[in-house]
Amino acid sequence: MEEKFHKKAKEIGLIQIELKMIKEFRKKKDLMEKELEELKETLANTKKEHRETISMLERKFLEEKVQCFNYALVCMILLVHKE
Repeated sequence: MEEKFHKKAKEIGLIQIELKMIKEFRKKKDLMEKELEELKETLANTKKEHRETISMLERKFLEEKVQCFNYALVCMILLVHKE
């Protein structure tokens, strides 16, 4: 009888340890999921900023290209009028 009691007590002890491990796992899982969501949000923000930066740089490039074209045009006109 006492042997059965010790066996059951040992089983209960193992179950309690497993339960504690499960609770710890759930806590860690929740924290990791929260961290993952924060990382996803950060990534989305970074991608948005990157797209905006690329768009701005492309717009500046086109503006400078037009300015260079206009400058070249003015130079050619001046050269033609000099001759």
